[in-house]
Amino acid sequence: MSDKIYLIKDDNPITLEEKEYKQEIVLQELLGKYPDILAGEQMNPENPRRWILVTSELHLVSKDAGNTNFYLDHLFLDQDGIPTLVEDKIISNHQIRREVIGQMFDYAANAVAYLPMNEIRSLVELHNDVDLMDFLQPGTNSIQFWQNVKTNLKIGKIRMVFAADKIPNELKRIIEFLNHQMDPAEVFGLEIKQYVNDEEKIKTMVPRIIGPGIYPDDIEPLLNKDTFFDLIDENGKLIFSELFKLALENHMVMKWGTKGFSLNVEIGGKTVSLLQGYSALAKYDQCILSTNSHIINKVNDGDKIVEDYLKITELKNFDKNKYDFIYKINQKIGQNDLEEFKSILSKTISSIKENGLSN
Repeated sequence: MSDKIYLIKDDNPITLEEKEYKQEIVLQELLGKYPDILAGEQMNPENPRRWILVTSELHLVSKDAGNTNFYLDHLFLDQDGIPTLVEDKIISNHQIRREVIGQMFDYAANAVAYLPMNEIRSLVELHNDVDLMDFLQPGTNSIQFWQNVKTNLKIGKIRMVFAADKIPNELKRIIEFLNHQMDPAEVFGLEIKQYVNDEEKIKTMVPRIIGPGIYPDDIEPLLNKDTFFDLIDENGKLIFSELFKLALENHMVMKWGTKGFSLNVEIGGKTVSLLQGYSALAKYDQCILSTNSHIINKVNDGDKIVEDYLKITELKNFDKNKYDFIYKINQKIGQNDLEEFKSILSKTISSIKENGLSN
């Protein structure tokens, strides 16, 4: 007897029964279309993994094996630039028991050895409408992100995911063993059951991570306001306290990362990043960095707004850093400069809201 789940709609229960996938291509297409099914929140609850698709049916060629061709079902990147290789199988495919392990290792070895960075970047741009800045961890820009991807590939810091409607016990034991032996690579099993009610035309996917009982130590937890203030000195607390008040007054969206936060203007459910604030954990120590490319690319007449925004560099210790400004907080900000800083931010926020989003 198949398992069932129940959906309550308008106080009436709707029964959904577990149903096998007719073909592997069904599972493959679902993962390519809905990456959240990869259950990044189960891989790391404290800092859930988010995904951007590089491509499905990735063609890899092993030059060492006489130009042998390999086809990986999916390649994703998470927000830390960790390449994530996904191979789909259904329980009726005998390869899921042992052969799939060898396949995955072939894919992993050849992806690390032969996949060029420029091809990865081109594929991400081809297959995604999302703005990369929306996807990145607060405190990370696109240059840092692509450098992370390159470094992770070079050192073999990848994630291998075996996705199936049912993970057999043999594969579970291999996954658990590999996870305790491999570093820095990670291995996960992902069991994705589908529950269907054909009459109501409802389908529900229920993913469950199989394998490791612990989460990677090298993925840092996200900061919050309290932990952030523990990582800055009195000079930092002065300006960040005022910045947080301004954010609250303007109903801004704050997104926390592992070293700081981004401050975002919300327009119609979408966000435009205004600046990033960093703690002492960051490369430049405690500082404030604008994110002007976001304004230029997402807001009507964004270049004119940025032109006015950059007048902030006339203030003491506010330096221009290519297209942005950076304020390294190594001394107490003067009261007049603090008031002018807040005034320019307020005008910029108002201009972004008034001009609205482009396209």
